[in-house]
Amino acid sequence: MTHRPGVTVVSGFLGAGKTTLVNRLLSGAGARRVAVLVNDFGAINVDAALIERREAGVIALANGCVCCSLQADLVAQVDAIVRQEPPFEHLVVEASGVSDPGQIRRALGYPRLRDRLGTVAVVTVLDATRHRALSGPPRELADSQLLAADLAVIGKADLATPAECAALAAACTAQGIRTLAAADAPALWAAVLGDAGTQVRGQGTVAPAAEVFEHVALRVPGPLRLRALREVLAALPAEVFRGKGFVRVAELPDADCEVQVVGDHVDLRRATGIGPGLRDTLVFIGLRGRVDWPALEARLAGCGASADGA
Repeated sequence: MTHRPGVTVVSGFLGAGKTTLVNRLLSGAGARRVAVLVNDFGAINVDAALIERREAGVIALANGCVCCSLQADLVAQVDAIVRQEPPFEHLVVEASGVSDPGQIRRALGYPRLRDRLGTVAVVTVLDATRHRALSGPPRELADSQLLAADLAVIGKADLATPAECAALAAACTAQGIRTLAAADAPALWAAVLGDAGTQVRGQGTVAPAAEVFEHVALRVPGPLRLRALREVLAALPAEVFRGKGFVRVAELPDADCEVQVVGDHVDLRRATGIGPGLRDTLVFIGLRGRVDWPALEARLAGCGASADGA
């Protein structure tokens, strides 16, 4: 019988920790051959020691895994991956934070693919620090992504209180959704690359993201003052849910800085492996028509090392 790789769709709201989970899968795959398709290819931060080679749209790892940029035609890309020899044992699809994982599952069931793939499961990552605090359309989206899940992974537990984690787990259990902590590595590995989809749910229906959210890329020529940049990013409008990118900062003249923003949490670190065209660019996702993007761009420009107060 021809091997049919299983598929795990990694879903979750903006900044929930999807990429962290995918990176763990890539770095700890061991002898497994795993292929990963990811919407936001620039967010994958694979350990440089694992990278065997980089090609257009593909990172090949020394352990036989690959990470590919997810383009418009998901079905065609999956079809090409499952035809490769030697075959991959598992395929992971990281969905956008504003996407419908149920729609991806349905696409993977198209006649062109369904006889080539094994079990298709949806794993939804939940941010323990803020999932229950979301409201309005963002909460509706996050709840719909959860309803589509076969397994919920509770992320950022180290940043949340035990009560927050327990409440989130209880809410999932009440809906019949199995939960695991992101830090529970052995169980997580078995579930994500094993039998997560033995009980397929697929209840969620997510409203088209374009009706609710907008995606804006702002050019931010550096070098920037690190403290000023951190202050601006920590005070983003409440309608901005995610920020990421790469900038140059005066305090690191020999390196670029990777920026990750989720709510009021700002993470700035030395970056490696920046793709072409990504430097001096910050990408934000916010509620459509509710954010003054030119004003934010002006505040970021004011962080320049040559600006007044430098």
